[in-house]
Amino acid sequence: DKRQLYAMLDSQSKKALVQVQEPRWQGVTVLAVDDHLPNLLVLDALLSELGIQVITANSGFEAIELISKQQARSNKTNKTPSQSLLSKTQRSKAEARAQITNTSSLLLPTTENSVTESGRATHNDIDLIFMDIQMPIMDGYETIKEIKKQDRFKDLPVVFLTAKTDNDSLIKGFELGARDYIRKPFNTKELNVRVNNHLETYKLIKRLELSYKNLEKLLDSQANIVILTNGEELKFANRKFFEFLNFENLEKFKEKHKCICEFFIEDENFFHLKKIEEGSNWLDEINLLEDSQRVVLIKNETKELAFSVSINQYDIDTM
Repeated sequence: DKRQLYAMLDSQSKKALVQVQEPRWQGVTVLAVDDHLPNLLVLDALLSELGIQVITANSGFEAIELISKQQARSNKTNKTPSQSLLSKTQRSKAEARAQITNTSSLLLPTTENSVTESGRATHNDIDLIFMDIQMPIMDGYETIKEIKKQDRFKDLPVVFLTAKTDNDSLIKGFELGARDYIRKPFNTKELNVRVNNHLETYKLIKRLELSYKNLEKLLDSQANIVILTNGEELKFANRKFFEFLNFENLEKFKEKHKCICEFFIEDENFFHLKKIEEGSNWLDEINLLEDSQRVVLIKNETKELAFSVSINQYDIDTM
């Protein structure tokens, strides 16, 4: 029985079992990786009480395989190619088995569920990983290093499970991107508090990411060109910008250019770089002009258009 095992392995097993809490984290998914089954059962018992869906893996290879399948499902949904971690580890896994069996205005502001072959449910978004450090063949350090090579998972919070408490082991974990560690055997109260803290932080980050994505969608829907710049480098541009200048995305733009000012045509009737001192920031200079003078002429592959420039001030480092 999970409850009995939970009580046995708890470092405060002499105390009564904690009362069942109302499911607080319904919809959250945690990946627990440990080669010791009792530890997985303890995590499953505690996290399930919080409404958390627990996916378990008993080795680094199995964890990478689960992450790879999630990445593959995401790639299929987004229709964008990405390298799977699974292909990187097939050979190592085999070895392991062998060893163990157009606009006229310019605005410039500065889950899907599935089931694995083993019958365990998997979730489209893993929110937190508990990772044992000491595992055979591929330890927790190497497993996290492989997982975090994927952009999709680089910010995923990881908590190491370890019986080690020496500074070198802990520092190595933090250097690889771990957010925290929990000592074995588990103290259920400590585990509960740490889980809640990390999920609260991760939930806030996700809310900020969603807000930013919604803002991007709003800006992409605008009929005007909208960019975010400090006057030297372009930080963001909406879809209208890329359509007019015929660039696929910001990365493609930055391969050849840094600033939209490179596209300003020299015409005495419009603002351009030759009208300001060399080395001056064009954004600062155009901001000194009357509204009627804040007009630039830009040419794309087929035509020239005049754009009035409207400026809103933002702290660009927070964007």
